Amino acid sequence: MKPTVSIAKCTSYNKEEIKKALTFCLDSLGGMGKFVKKNYKVALKINLLSAHAPSKGITTHPAFGNAVADLVKKAGAEPFFIDSPGGGIPYNEAGLKRVYDKCGYLNTGHRLNYDCRIKSISNKNGLLIKRMNVIEPLLKADVIINLPKVKTHLFTYLTCATKNMFGAIPGREKPGYHSKLKDVEHFSKMLIDINLALQPKLHIADGIIAMEGNGPSWGGLRKLRVIIASENPFVLDFAVTQLVNFDPLRVPYLKIAIKKGLCPRKSEDIEIKSDIPFKDLKQNFKKPMTLEGTGFSRLSPLIRPFVGLFNRFFVISPKINKKRCVGCGVCARSCPEKAITIKNKKANIDYKKCIRCYCCHELCPHDAVFLKKSWLNRLLMK
Repeated sequence: MKPTVSIAKCTSYNKEEIKKALTFCLDSLGGMGKFVKKNYKVALKINLLSAHAPSKGITTHPAFGNAVADLVKKAGAEPFFIDSPGGGIPYNEAGLKRVYDKCGYLNTGHRLNYDCRIKSISNKNGLLIKRMNVIEPLLKADVIINLPKVKTHLFTYLTCATKNMFGAIPGREKPGYHSKLKDVEHFSKMLIDINLALQPKLHIADGIIAMEGNGPSWGGLRKLRVIIASENPFVLDFAVTQLVNFDPLRVPYLKIAIKKGLCPRKSEDIEIKSDIPFKDLKQNFKKPMTLEGTGFSRLSPLIRPFVGLFNRFFVISPKINKKRCVGCGVCARSCPEKAITIKNKKANIDYKKCIRCYCCHELCPHDAVFLKKSWLNRLLMK
C-alpha cells in the first residue's frame, strides 16, 4: 500500500479557510479520530525557531496552529503547544513566554507548555544516536502532532516535517549536536533518529506562506498556498520537494531516508490526495545559496571528486553587519564552536573555529548576520 500525502489549497490565514483545508487533509487520511481519542493529551509541536512576528514567515503561524488545536479539542482531546526554540534562546519559562508572545501564541486560548524538564531516552535502533535528551512533556503526551513550516534551509536545504522535530532537543543542547555532527550527512541521520524515537503520529505542514532562498530565517516569502499532511514525515517532505521543484536526493536527510527504505524513491510510489490537480500547485522556489553549488559544479565530472580537497577556498561564510548588530549575544550563545565573541557591543567571528553551520545567521533577531561566498566561488559562479 502506498504512503499517502494529502494536500489542500489554502490561500490565506483566514480561520474558516484553514479549517476547511484541514478537514480535507484529515479526512483524506482517515479523520482526526484516527489519531486522537477522547481525553488524550495532544502535543502540538509547532516551529518556534526564534522570537519573530507571524508576518515574518519564520514560525508556524498561530492561526494555523490554533485551527489544528480547535479540531483536536473538538475530538474531545486536550491540545497544548510546545517547542524548544533555537539554541541562542534560554529554554526556561521567561524565554518561552517571550517567544510565545512574539510569535502570536499567547492569546490563542489553548494551553502553552512551560514545563522545561528534560529526560534522557534510549534509541537502540537509531541510525546514529542511541540515547538523547528530549523535552519531557513530549514524552508525557498521548500523541504528538507535528506542525512544521515549509521553508528552505542553508544547511539541510529543506526544513519541514523531519527537521521540525529537532525542536524536541532542549535549546542549549542544539549547538552541541552541530558541534559533534559537523557533516550534514551525520546531522541528517540524527534528525531521522529523533523522528524514529518520538514517532509523531501525524504531520501537518503550514505551507500557506512558505520561505524560499536563504531560509530558515531570512529567505524570501512565497505564497505556496497549501496545507500538507501525512503520517510519514519523510514522505511529506518528499512531496514538498515536488511542490517547490527540488531534487529530493539533494536534500541530505531525504536521500538517507530513501536509502534506508523509510521513503519511496519515486513520486509515483506516493499516493497524493489533493483537492485540486497537484500539477497546478507546483512552483519553482529559489534554492539556498549553499545548494547552488560551487563553481566546481560547472566543471568536468572528472574534477568534481576533488572538490573536497579545496573546499576551504569555496566556502560560504557568515559575516557580521556591524551597523545592524546590537551585541545581544544570541549568535554567540547559539554558536556550537564558541567562534563568536561580543566585543564593544558587536559580534566578532573567529573563522579558524567557524564550521559554517549558519546557526548565527539563522537565529540572529536583528538580521545582522549575512552570508558571503569566497572570491574564488564568486569567480567560478559567474
